[in-house]
Amino acid sequence: MTCLEAQPLQPHSAEREMGNGHTRWQDVPGRVLSYGHGDERLDDVGLLRRRYWDPTTEWEIVITSDPDIGPKYRTIDEIRVSPVPTGKQALSTTESLKGLTLKGVAIGDPASKAEAATRRYGDQYREKDRLGPFDVDRVCGIFDGVSICFDIREKKVVAMALGAGD
Repeated sequence: MTCLEAQPLQPHSAEREMGNGHTRWQDVPGRVLSYGHGDERLDDVGLLRRRYWDPTTEWEIVITSDPDIGPKYRTIDEIRVSPVPTGKQALSTTESLKGLTLKGVAIGDPASKAEAATRRYGDQYREKDRLGPFDVDRVCGIFDGVSICFDIREKKVVAMALGAGD
């Protein structure tokens, strides 16, 4: 079971600093995941992006949070998974994400499956975005402050994300 499919994440699932430079959060009661700081950088709008690599699937995981909040109380704003890297391969690794789905949609599925999932989830919206070197269409569903998003390129899902917040 993985973080995206284990159970619905609550908005602003708390990230906690462990004191040894690692970050952890719970995906299911009693199970704590710890990945370390990852390859950290601030993006052009001032958000902290932590990148990780799954060597099994060769997917990149990006965890976005607001750095203005202290590490003890920092929240996760979005978790995005994609086989398209946004930079050089991250050195920090995760457990295998093989078989990961978000609302029944997997990387490589047809765009129509992602669009149906976002419609079922809540209010749907679309936007143009950039994923690594590629322009993508992002289709999202939002319900009660939590969003599910899929990046589409050439009529296939190339990334999926779970977000929480305003």
